[in-house]
Amino acid sequence: MLIEVQGVETHDDYVQLQDVKDMLRVDDDADDLLIETLIHTAVDYCASYIGYPLNNEVYTMSVTGYDGDGIDFPSDPRREYSVLSVQAHGLDIPYTFEHGVLTLQEPVADFEYRVRVSPVLDGRRFITSACYLLIGKLYEQRGDEAGNLTAGGWRSINALLDLAARRTV
Repeated sequence: MLIEVQGVETHDDYVQLQDVKDMLRVDDDADDLLIETLIHTAVDYCASYIGYPLNNEVYTMSVTGYDGDGIDFPSDPRREYSVLSVQAHGLDIPYTFEHGVLTLQEPVADFEYRVRVSPVLDGRRFITSACYLLIGKLYEQRGDEAGNLTAGGWRSINALLDLAARRTV
C-alpha cells in the first residue's frame, strides 16, 4: 500500500487580523499586509519555541493498493486526528475511524481521504497572549531602524510560552 500527501491546507486560528487591528487601534486597511505578516511571524515563533506546530492542518492523502487492513494514524498526545471524508472516483466511501485506525466499509483499492490534524493544547491562552504581545511589540517598533525587542519583551513572551509548554506536554 502506498500513501502520498496530495495537499495541505493550514488554518491559523490563534490570531485573527481584525482582533489584532482592534488591539493596535488600527482603523484602516493600509497596514493589513504588514499585520498579517506579523501574525504569521508570531505564530511561527511560538510554534518553534514550544517545539511543534500550532495550526490546524487539513491533509488530502491518496492511497494506492489498499489491502483492507486499516490505516494506522500516529499516536501523539499533542495531536488530534479527525477524518473529514473518504472518496474514490469522486464518490463518498463509507468508513470508520476508531482508536486512530481508518477502515473502509467497502473494498476499494485506490482512494483519497481528507484528515484534519489539530493541536491539543491546554496552554492555548498563554500562546495567544504571547502572539499578541509579540505582534504588538513588533508593530510598535516598525519604524525603528534597529527594530529590536528589549530583553524584557522577550522574557515576557518566552515566559508565557514556557507556561503553555508545561500545560501542553
